[in-house]
Amino acid sequence: MRAEIVTIGDELLIGATLDTNSHYLAGVLHRFDVDLQRVVTVRDVLEEIVDALRAATRRAELVLVTGGLGPTPDDLTRQAAAKAFGLGLTLNEDYLEELKEKFKRWDLPFGKGEEDLALLPEGARVIPNPIGLCGFKLMVGKSHVFFFPGVP
Repeated sequence: MRAEIVTIGDELLIGATLDTNSHYLAGVLHRFDVDLQRVVTVRDVLEEIVDALRAATRRAELVLVTGGLGPTPDDLTRQAAAKAFGLGLTLNEDYLEELKEKFKRWDLPFGKGEEDLALLPEGARVIPNPIGLCGFKLMVGKSHVFFFPGVP
């Protein structure tokens, strides 16, 4: 199985944050004899994320994406995934309720930006995460695409 990792975030490209996620994921893939062929890092720019996602799914059966799932305006991964694969964004009510509970437990405010975290591409399945924000999975043609939160 061919795999690619796409990491998203300006902070990775300017050296402000160390990309420990792709390092960890590469090790896991290696242990399972998955052929990791490419690791790509892109800026927080919608069209660049769209292009990276489309390219990765053309080449690999497994695509792991990290970053851009938070509540700030530069977190564009959900929108990019929808655009890249011709999908709409839909509100996942179960995830919305989970988010409300988590933010209350974390004693953090919950507003429109946080509510938008539950807008996922059509057909996405939530990947549970008991300690943080959840990721999601899409099947795109022959590619299994997993989206995970980025590095803190």
